[in-house]
Amino acid sequence: MKEDKLFIIGKFEDEDPVEVRKNFIGAELKFREQGYVVMTPKPILDFIGFEHHDMMRLCFTMIDICDKVHVLENSQGKEVLEQIDYANQWHKKFI
Repeated sequence: MKEDKLFIIGKFEDEDPVEVRKNFIGAELKFREQGYVVMTPKPILDFIGFEHHDMMRLCFTMIDICDKVHVLENSQGKEVLEQIDYANQWHKKFI
């Protein structure tokens, strides 16, 4: 059986990296327990000096790879809205 790939959308720009990682890890564990293969933008948090559009290109690529997306609770911000818009354009299922 093929496992669904899930990308977790959440705010990460201009936020405390420790809190961001904690939020993504919590959601990641929850969805892994449900059988999803999970991707998050956690790895790109360490990319110092990259501009917003570079970070979004990386997130869009991860969204392309995944079958579904999930938006973290209370996530607001430019990067969140851009990722949601992109996922909608490519008809990704939101869970």
